[in-house]
Amino acid sequence: TPATAHTAFSVASTTKPFTTTALMLLAADGKLDLDRPANDYLGAEKIVDANGPSREATVRRLATHSSGLPTFFAMYPEGGVGRQPGIPELIRDYGHLVAPVGERYEYSNLAMGILGEIVARQSKRELGAFLRERILLPLDMKDSFFDTDPSRRKEMAVRYADDGKPLPFYLTATPGSGELYASAHDLARFAMLHLGGKGLDASARILDPARLDELHRPA
Repeated sequence: TPATAHTAFSVASTTKPFTTTALMLLAADGKLDLDRPANDYLGAEKIVDANGPSREATVRRLATHSSGLPTFFAMYPEGGVGRQPGIPELIRDYGHLVAPVGERYEYSNLAMGILGEIVARQSKRELGAFLRERILLPLDMKDSFFDTDPSRRKEMAVRYADDGKPLPFYLTATPGSGELYASAHDLARFAMLHLGGKGLDASARILDPARLDELHRPA
């Protein structure tokens, strides 16, 4: 099937900037503080270090891959024997810091999955619903959706393995790290927002310049 500017592709880890944009929207709403411990926004299962729950692992540290959480990836093909775990279960099994907070950069899907859980808990909405209501709809990203929306399954471009064979539909263990579908047209609109909003309607400028600057400031 020929691809067009409006074909919805799995954008994988390009989901991460959407998750951090969602965090900033909640910060602007006064519903979270980027410099508070991520554990303050979680349930019974906590991120721990050798001494127990870590107060140093802040929301900002998770978002900048400097919290000490490990690299992590797991996928669950449709029809397979594995099931997608809940984030609390992942935190219990894998939420152990493997380095002192701030010591190093380590790309962590686990951290982004936890941030997606924080977005859901603080907004009282499923992550995909929050992204749709607060980012995709205001930016007129009509071709874009989270894969938890079964009504859009037929619009998904097929994913292929390196050998050219189609991959079955799959979920990951950390939805906030990589489960968005979007078109090239829509990603351009998202980029326009992050470049300052020029060319977008006022209603699409969902973050003010100061919040955008904070999102892009190196950590």
